[in-house]
Amino acid sequence: MYGLSCRSCWSKADKVNLKPGIKTAWSADKTKLTALKTLLNTLPTTTVGSATSGVAKTDVYEVYCVAPATSLIASVSDLAPVKPATVSIQIKKGAALSPAKTDTVDGDAGFSPTTTLAGGVGPYTVNVTKNASTTVGAETYKGLLSCKNGAASVGLAWRLVTNN
Repeated sequence: MYGLSCRSCWSKADKVNLKPGIKTAWSADKTKLTALKTLLNTLPTTTVGSATSGVAKTDVYEVYCVAPATSLIASVSDLAPVKPATVSIQIKKGAALSPAKTDTVDGDAGFSPTTTLAGGVGPYTVNVTKNASTTVGAETYKGLLSCKNGAASVGLAWRLVTNN
């Protein structure tokens, strides 16, 4: 149903008790476990668009922010190969929309500026869009998501709804 979330590391929702195997790993190497938590909030590297067309396409993700989230932030990285089309990300909840943010440097390791929507706990829709281009081919990207309560990250779950 949904992808893994940071909450999967804890035996209780209070985030006090790490699951046994994770507790051992955390004690042994906090840096790598922190990297794992970050990875759980990263969309898989995938493509948007058609290999035989340059038309605009959108991948749609459903993201669920758990309590006590107050907002969802997201950014996208337009990965190699470098193509003229750009990739952007936007968050929607109900009728509310965040500003669309575009990764303006294709093929590097950088991400777009973050876009934020303060919609509280519950489901959000995240759209990753490849704009139209005269050059044929899909764009490869990865996205970062984080449900927030102030400066603190809280748990989330996500699933791909539409892959174009």
